Amino acid sequence: MNNLPILSCEKLQELDSYTIKNIGIPQAALMEEAAERVFNAVISDFPDILTHKILIFAGCGNNGADSLC
Repeated sequence: MNNLPILSCEKLQELDSYTIKNIGIPQAALMEEAAERVFNAVISDFPDILTHKILIFAGCGNNGADSLC
């Protein structure tokens, strides 16, 4: 696993807002990309996971749509 920095919720919201407003990537595209990358990481670490039921918990603050993706 890569040693990636852990960002606060506030910093992530700031980066999302910047990306949407200044780079022009729609919010839906950001959510879909994030969901796909998480899915691929999980499949990579747990290749047989698709044979099981999966429960996804979403925290507060716009995480429902991310989880749905």
